[in-house]
Amino acid sequence: MPSVQDIRRAMHVLFNEATERSLRLMLRYPECEREARGFVRDGNACMANLLSQLDEPPERSSSEIARIWEKAESESLNLMRQIQHQMEQAQVMREKQQLP
Repeated sequence: MPSVQDIRRAMHVLFNEATERSLRLMLRYPECEREARGFVRDGNACMANLLSQLDEPPERSSSEIARIWEKAESESLNLMRQIQHQMEQAQVMREKQQLP
């Protein structure tokens, strides 16, 4: 089992990817700035919550650490799905606006 520090780093990587995708959404579709900022806020809040679960109590069992990691994977993937869906919706709206 990886150390708690390794799990913390990996969680940062997962949620950083969601943040980067949110920023890409905002840059590509400025009209989605509010949604993109919401995705960043939600991802940061989720990551902070999961990181705090890793820290308390100080001694976690391997199964508890694995559960927290699985939750981080699940939440970050869900967030990225939502971002992708928002990008697709924004593209559809943009295409509709360009039709004569």
